[in-house]
Parts: sequence; structure tokens; C-alpha cells
Amino acid sequence: MELDQQATLQDSGSSTYMTRVILPSTGHHTRFSMEPATSTRNAVIAAAAVGGFCFYLFFRPYLLLGVLAAASMGAATFWTLRAREVQHVRRTVLITFSIITWAGTFAILAWIGPSSLVKWVADHLRVYYFQGMPMYGTTIIPCTRALPEITLGIAMYGQEAQPGVILKWPSSLVMLIMVMVPFVATAVVFGRGWCGWMCFFGGTVEAFMSGSKIHWPLRRWRMNFTPPDGEASFLGGLKEEVKDIKYGLALALLLIGLGAAVPIICIVCWTFLIQYLWIGLLFIAATVLFAMVVPFMTKKRWFCILCPVGAMIGLVESLSPFRIKIDKEKCDKCYDCMRACPMYAMTPKAIEEKGKPVLDCVKCGRCIEVCPKECVDLYLRGTNMKVRSWFVPLALGATAAWYVWFVFALIQLTPHLLGI
Repeated sequence: MELDQQATLQDSGSSTYMTRVILPSTGHHTRFSMEPATSTRNAVIAAAAVGGFCFYLFFRPYLLLGVLAAASMGAATFWTLRAREVQHVRRTVLITFSIITWAGTFAILAWIGPSSLVKWVADHLRVYYFQGMPMYGTTIIPCTRALPEITLGIAMYGQEAQPGVILKWPSSLVMLIMVMVPFVATAVVFGRGWCGWMCFFGGTVEAFMSGSKIHWPLRRWRMNFTPPDGEASFLGGLKEEVKDIKYGLALALLLIGLGAAVPIICIVCWTFLIQYLWIGLLFIAATVLFAMVVPFMTKKRWFCILCPVGAMIGLVESLSPFRIKIDKEKCDKCYDCMRACPMYAMTPKAIEEKGKPVLDCVKCGRCIEVCPKECVDLYLRGTNMKVRSWFVPLALGATAAWYVWFVFALIQLTPHLLGI
């Protein structure tokens, strides 16, 4: 959440620190004092675990990189678990990996060159997932299918004279299942928390949600809400037909995948978008509009709201063990969480009747921070056990794992491109 004003106060006779914020959409004042997710001791243990995991991911090609990754992600974990306001850390980590991903991708494309890239793309799509493929191959383009192989230790980066990744191809059903395990596990464990903590497109969107003034309230796309206490009505969540757009896009994505005879994940891959240029141009136009322009004008994550991949992940949201929940007995219906939510996931109906956000919730934690009654938190599904202390280390560790390849590519290719 972008803040117009922030001030830290201290209650007299206590050590409780509170923060006053002005929500940008209404100028409404609220106070919050979010409790840290866990004790200092547990935060240190979690930070050490995440730091050790990141060192394992990054040290093999570059020892110093492993040390830096361990130190930075360990510190981020500790701060997020102990701070009373965590959005600065979450956004910094997410936006940093987004920048690395874009920079690494363009570095690879520049290094390959147009003619070699076109040839590689044509060959790549013809030999995807078929029996009889070579058991080992070299992949240069960042491929989401190959990233889990690096995480699992199957792939070896930069072992040839040219930068690339030597990896085992999924030329059998068993291998295919093994490769897909990280994808399925990420979706099942985090649900749409993937969008709030790991997705580099989500980080791109948040980078453009700068400033505090809302230029486009999008009244036609949202529902008017009149509080039961008779206060003046204001704009609430999105209309149902707007929220359902992403499911139509997901169906279209599936049909395109079937028509082109490629796995559905390939349709949002660089190789597919390059080969089918008209789809690539449409994708670029949609990205500029909904990942840059509209988020800046509305301070909401519109690319994520309409994202078809997010819609597919939302279908397995019920399997995730993590769930944002509202204690309806403590809630005083101030609607601060609704105003702060970047996904319009907190609606009046969700607050007053369901006691939980809609499926678009990306578990970013903004609602937890702004609640003046401390009645919103992240719980283990079906229980009253608060589990931010579990979720945060898992999310930060998974984020680091998903972007290993792009970090390596950027480090290895930059000297080649600069002629160093």
C-alpha cells in the first residue's frame, strides 16, 4: 500500500508501537499495531534456514554469490518475521527478482542474436516432451519447465564453452512427473500467494504502483457499497463480470495450447510468443496496459486481477494450507482492509459474511497490517493457528529458487555483452 503519510507513535506506559497511515483511496485514517509473526529466537532459526537454502542454490557456480544470497534473503526473512510492517521488504524482494528476471532474459536474447534465436525456437518447439529425445540437451532461453530441474539439482549451469544449461529432458513419463513436481507443489502450497510473493509479473506490477494519488477509480467496474451503519456509500469490490474475465482468458489460453499442440505453459513462454508473433504483440500490449499503466493510475494489481495463470492457480486455492481469515467478532467494520487490498479481494460481503477474502487474495499481508483491531491474520486452513511464521520463510525461499537461472544468466552474460 502506498501511504500519503506515516507516523510512528508510542503508547504511554507501554512498549507497543503503533503506526498511523492515511489510505490513499479515501484519506481515511487508521492505526495499526501488527504483532510480529514470531519470536526473535524463531526468526533467527527461520532466517538461518532460508539463508542456508539460498547458499545451496547459488554457491555452486559462484561462491560469493551464494554468500550474498544467503545474507540478503536471511536478513529479509528475519525482518519480515519480526517487523510490524513488512510490505517494504516483501516488495523489495519481489521487485528485485523481477528486475533480475527481465534483465537476465534480455541479456540472453541479446547474446543469442536474432537469427540464432529464430532457429533455436523452431527446433525447440519440435522436440518438446517426446519419446526419443536425447536424454541431455542444452537450453539457452529461460524456460519455466527447466527451472525446477535446476532446483532439483539435475541441471548444470554453464558447463559448456557457451553460456547455457545442460539438463535432462523429460523424455519419459516418470521424468515429466518429476519435473512438474515443483510447479504443482508451488501452486498447492501457496495458492495465489504465488502472485503476491513469487511472480515476477506481480513484482513488475508493484514496481509501477508508485505514488499515492488514484487517478482512475474505475467506478463502472466496481460496486457501490453503503455501510449498514448509514455512513455515506463508497466504492467496494469489483463487479462479478469483471472478476470473471480471467477465467475466460484461461479458457482461451487452453484452447490455443490445444490448437498449437504445445503444453499450456509454453504459451506464456518467450519461445512461443516469438514464433507466433501476433500473439506476442498482443501479450506485449496487454502487459504495458495492465502491468504498467493501469496499476499506476489505480494503485491496484490489474495484471494479476486479470491474469489467466492466476485464475488457474486460484482453482487449486482450496488445497493451500494457508488462508487469510477475519475474526468477525473482533471486526468493527472499518473497511480499512478493503481499501488497502491491491486485488479487491476484501469485499463487504467477504468481511461481514464470509470472514475471509475472495479467491483473488494473493496473501500479501496488507490487510493484516492496516487492521486496527488485529482481527485479520494468516491461519492454517481449518484451524485458529496463526502461521505467518511458516508462510514467510517458505515464500522467500521459494522465490529465490524460482529465479536462480536468471541470476546466473545475468552474471555470466553481462561481461560478454559489454566486451569485458
